[in-house]
Amino acid sequence: MNTIMKCCVLLLLPAFPSTHAMAQALENDTTTTPFISEVFLFGGGMGQRQRHLAKDELSLLAPGSSLLDRDFTGYDYSGTDFGPASGLFTLGVGLNLFRHSTNATLRRSPLRIGFSFAEGSSLSSVYRRSVSAPYDTLVSTTTGEVFTYDTTHYSYYFVHQNSQRFGLDAALLFRSRDFGRFSFYGGPGIELGVVFNARTTVEHVEGVDVRGPYAHDLFENAGHSTDAQEEYDNGGSAYAAFHLTIGCDYRMGTRSIFWRHVHVFSELSPMLRVDGYPGLDKRISNTFRSTFGLRVTLDT
Repeated sequence: MNTIMKCCVLLLLPAFPSTHAMAQALENDTTTTPFISEVFLFGGGMGQRQRHLAKDELSLLAPGSSLLDRDFTGYDYSGTDFGPASGLFTLGVGLNLFRHSTNATLRRSPLRIGFSFAEGSSLSSVYRRSVSAPYDTLVSTTTGEVFTYDTTHYSYYFVHQNSQRFGLDAALLFRSRDFGRFSFYGGPGIELGVVFNARTTVEHVEGVDVRGPYAHDLFENAGHSTDAQEEYDNGGSAYAAFHLTIGCDYRMGTRSIFWRHVHVFSELSPMLRVDGYPGLDKRISNTFRSTFGLRVTLDT
């Protein structure tokens, strides 16, 4: 009924100029705008910069480790300042909290809420030692040239923790008007969640490499290689993240009833995260999230 009335008013505008204000009022009527304005999903990756593991923290992640219960004199110790990228997936809805507002910008600004799952976030460090010595000397019977082969004895002790995350992500996004099929948006957000299935792995790798005078003369594990591994369950914890999302949106169609509701988008979100690593104290790290997604609007 409302649609029929709007069409009638618009058709009468040329004959009755005074009805323009009435038509404009109907165009601004937002009572039929749905509260749930869209559904969306996106996936991507997230990397982070963090303080690496200290030596005295290893015993907290791997209590009673026989591999770490030794004298590491002569070994170099290092940790990773940049954690490896972890995959993530988020599914949720957009809530139009300002659907009754007379401000067009606010009516385009949903509160986006979704459930997020990420896997692969980790902490890692390594003890390493390598010792090189001459292995053999060969003399060419044709030219008399001397070729020297060296051996490198190496020993590594790797420690890394992997975990999974599940959280609730909320962001208030302010959208621009459409520029053709494109629009842009940005806004603040917060994510709260839990860390679970945390496991720490301790691995020892030892071997011998033989290297010749040329780059291609490398015989890995020419002597021997031994591997030993231990695993420890670390339980669960919690985390919180504050982010600022900026994104670009592309509408798939403008005429088709179906495709005008379908959008693809790409986002970049710098984040400040308070991480709870099981077995360790809370850590604050700066990270970023890069994602690509699909959303479907539910307006008429």
